[in-house]
Amino acid sequence: MRSHSVTVSAACRHVVVALLAISALAVSACAGIGTSGPKSASPSLPAQPSASPSATPPVPVGFGGGQPMMYLPDSQLAREFDAVKASGATWIRVDVDWSDVEATRGHMDWANTDRVVNAARRRGLLVLAAIVYTPQWAHDGSVSGRDTHGRPATPELFATFAAQAATRYGKDVTSWEIWNEPNLAIFFAPRPDAVFYTRMLQAAYRSIHAVQPTATVIGGSLAPANDSADGSTVPPTTFVEQMYAAGAKDTMDAVSIHPYSYPANPSDSSTAAWNTFYRLRYVRDTMRHYGDGTKALWLTEFGSPTATVETGTGPVKVDDQRQAEIISDGLRYANLLPAIGPVFIYSIRDEQTGSPITLLNFGVLRTDYSPKPSYDAIKQYTGVR
Repeated sequence: MRSHSVTVSAACRHVVVALLAISALAVSACAGIGTSGPKSASPSLPAQPSASPSATPPVPVGFGGGQPMMYLPDSQLAREFDAVKASGATWIRVDVDWSDVEATRGHMDWANTDRVVNAARRRGLLVLAAIVYTPQWAHDGSVSGRDTHGRPATPELFATFAAQAATRYGKDVTSWEIWNEPNLAIFFAPRPDAVFYTRMLQAAYRSIHAVQPTATVIGGSLAPANDSADGSTVPPTTFVEQMYAAGAKDTMDAVSIHPYSYPANPSDSSTAAWNTFYRLRYVRDTMRHYGDGTKALWLTEFGSPTATVETGTGPVKVDDQRQAEIISDGLRYANLLPAIGPVFIYSIRDEQTGSPITLLNFGVLRTDYSPKPSYDAIKQYTGVR
């Protein structure tokens, strides 16, 4: 993934594996297997949030495109970022990939990350930088092969890179997300480990704040997941509780979750056994339990493909209009929940509209840049005419 000519399969690997996890969650949940909540959660559902969305300014909207976005040619990147700006969105989520920047120890190549960050800032977009992935030379001994999605050998190695990133982008980036979906083994090989992740978060928090005292450092970045028997996936509710038990509270300025809910609406209480968006209330319960209930909860990936998705009761087609309904409901519902940070829509543009491969159809724009109804729904939400 070093050049702009990467194959789709290589550039999208992180999306592929994440969507496999999300699909597995929907399938098992619809079959009657629920995700676990915090140990303190009541078996009955809490009441629906009652705050008025008009009482405060709307929750900000951003976009993310993952690693495929990072390797777009300049002309395509410009068109996508222009569309983000025109939608009224104010944020973009950018990977700062340690495995790319420092593939060889001590040799830093920031050129591609510079290119994307600069393109965002030229348009006045705020940047959330996700510091992610491990170069092979920095792997923990338990990580095999050339996989960059494994844990680092020590938290301190990761924190050193985090400080270098904060130093380089201090004038352009003040919000930093630590890792991507560490509750999945496919992103935190050999298996999720909330205690080790919390040590990484603590070390990175201190190193970033040492060079950027006013930074916002965000912990979590958690995917929808079941509690698997082999430990390869951990529900975000469980992982957050484990983070707090390991001492994360004072070394993160916000918590982040990826609350995908498709094919259901985020607010659909009938899917409460598995709907990660609806279950954000349980994450908030855990935060309150540890005396951290007013801290912001950022939703750093959310959206839906326009595709047929598998569930435990069979395939469900999500067409263009249904995608718009899911995204609109998520934005509405986010404004009913307490202390929600920006909501980042995944993604900007389809990689291949109409492909039978689900992950290639997540955009609010089609491959030819024509808008889907969801793009217009976002403009309506932000007040853009």
